[in-house]
Amino acid sequence: MRGLAVSTTARFTRIGRDLGLMYDDFEYPFRRTLRSMSWPTTTPEERTRALRYAREVLHAILDDSASPPNLKKMAAKALEHYPEFWEIARWARHPEFTDWLAPES
Repeated sequence: MRGLAVSTTARFTRIGRDLGLMYDDFEYPFRRTLRSMSWPTTTPEERTRALRYAREVLHAILDDSASPPNLKKMAAKALEHYPEFWEIARWARHPEFTDWLAPES
């Protein structure tokens, strides 16, 4: 993850220089803006639904004849480590996960 942050920072710094902006004028206000943005949080029920939808998308990729073979291979590999529908439902009902997941209505 550190490599991504460094390359993104370097890219924005280059863009800033190309636009004639000084490093301080471009990099630091940009970083401050990202940190100060308030992101909407998801509810536990939305997170449960997102897990289920993601599994459905991976299965749809495998079932689609138009999907490229390398994409199907990646989807199959992801599904090996992805929870089954019944596991997601069980986690949503488990008291240990109530802050993170909730049963879908």
